[in-house]
Amino acid sequence: MSVPTYDPSQIVITLGGNRLTGYAKGQFLSVKRDAENFGDEAGTDGIVTRVKKLDRRASIELTLSQSSRSNDLLSSLADLDDRTGTGVGVFQVKDLNGTTLLTAPNAWVSKIPDPEFSDEISSRMWTIRVDRLIGTIGGIIAT
Repeated sequence: MSVPTYDPSQIVITLGGNRLTGYAKGQFLSVKRDAENFGDEAGTDGIVTRVKKLDRRASIELTLSQSSRSNDLLSSLADLDDRTGTGVGVFQVKDLNGTTLLTAPNAWVSKIPDPEFSDEISSRMWTIRVDRLIGTIGGIIAT
């Protein structure tokens, strides 16, 4: 019998075909959908009707170490998007040790980090928006 093992180095995050690396210590990725899958409403007689929500937008917070070269890539994409509107690419998160796979056809940097400097390594939190997040939130595969 094997024991499932989570390995954060096996979380692969890409934007526009570029692998992002240099995750900060602690929580480095947060994905939050804007809307529920279904809303519901009760009529005056108490009968509930569900409403399917088609909004699949999401916000992603990616926290990188100050020393990560991916900060340069995200800065370049944000600048390109600001100047030309073409800093949009496919976003993907894949757990190579598990079954989680999230993808979105169109993603862009919506907020650059507020840089901080200290006598210790700081982190940079990037906010990425996606238009249609789809996929599976899975578990870990035991080896």
